[in-house]
Amino acid sequence: MGINSGEIKTDDIESLRKIQLHLLDTLDSICKKHNLVYWLDFGTLLGAVRNGKFIPWDDDIDVSMEMDSYEKFLEIAKTDLPKDIFLHTPKTDPEYKQCFIKLRDNGSTFIELHEETGMNYHQGIFIDIFPVALYPKMPRLFQKVLMRTTVRSYGKAFIQKKYPAFNFLIYYFCKFIWLLLSPLKKVGYGQIPEDNGYMYAVPLKFLHPL
Repeated sequence: MGINSGEIKTDDIESLRKIQLHLLDTLDSICKKHNLVYWLDFGTLLGAVRNGKFIPWDDDIDVSMEMDSYEKFLEIAKTDLPKDIFLHTPKTDPEYKQCFIKLRDNGSTFIELHEETGMNYHQGIFIDIFPVALYPKMPRLFQKVLMRTTVRSYGKAFIQKKYPAFNFLIYYFCKFIWLLLSPLKKVGYGQIPEDNGYMYAVPLKFLHPL
């Protein structure tokens, strides 16, 4: 089965969602078995709460995990995933450069709008699994600048390969700043700084208790 996300037909969307729900069911089974915590996020969460299903025009599933569960899942998935599902990480596929993981269906192809056919990494139908960072309280402007600089330097150093040496230095300087801030009281959560392009930190009271 092959689908281009810019040209999804009615028949395609039903088949696409069937496979995505199989991936989500598999993730759910593993998390329940090993007491790992995850939740639906972004448009997937909105659709579940507002529509009781997918948003009609949505073509993916987004899941988030706190770092402890995320790291455990990375190890458990090596042995617990069925053969029809591929754990897509930079370690399992060196051509994959994102800082979050995907579960991919091994029997399909899904070309996203920013991609091309025949790229050198796995392009099966997928669900996204985002690691979540806990953010300390800090001035909003400082947080926004630090997040933006972290995202941009990571992307240029590791994905775009644009002035890599210079951007490596900026990225690791940002990581050092995050390390210095880590002992402070955590008040919000969001995607990890490398991937937090929306530059957000949602108050913890909206996450806990799940």
